[in-house]
Amino acid sequence: MKAVQDVPVDLELEAFSDAVVTSAEHGDSYGPVARFVSLVEETDSLRGFDMDIIAPLYLDEIQQRIVNGMETEEIAVADVTRNILDSHPEKCFNACSSGKLTVKLQDDLPFGLAIFDHPVGIGVCEPGTRFLRTFADTDSREVREWAEAVYDLYDAEATLMEEFTSQEFTRAMESDTKPK
Repeated sequence: MKAVQDVPVDLELEAFSDAVVTSAEHGDSYGPVARFVSLVEETDSLRGFDMDIIAPLYLDEIQQRIVNGMETEEIAVADVTRNILDSHPEKCFNACSSGKLTVKLQDDLPFGLAIFDHPVGIGVCEPGTRFLRTFADTDSREVREWAEAVYDLYDAEATLMEEFTSQEFTRAMESDTKPK
């Protein structure tokens, strides 16, 4: 978990000793993504950053969980968020208009972080790509405290993406300017 060492909040790597580590190696290139999605199915809330690197292929499942009530807060990279909005406007519209999704933007995110009701997960990409190489999750209290501090650090510097708020989508629906 070298990726966590570059974050300005200290954590001993031993805190990950009980982590479930799912790697894209060994013939299962979607194993890390499948692990993430299985944890999404078991949670009522999800906070994190750069999670779209973790599960872009499972947008339908995640969008449905949000529409069905999963409180979700994501800090995302602007270019990636714009691409998802442009590529999947209806899914984004449904998720955002539910009032259960908050999206904020941040320029530089070190890895994917997912804080579920119980475990915390870290997603690491193949260098130079957005292909998820490894996803590690743990129920460690120490990792949860670290993850919440890291999330708060990036959240404090993030900018709310106004067009992703339920108020903006409601306004768009009322003025019949729903995204196409």
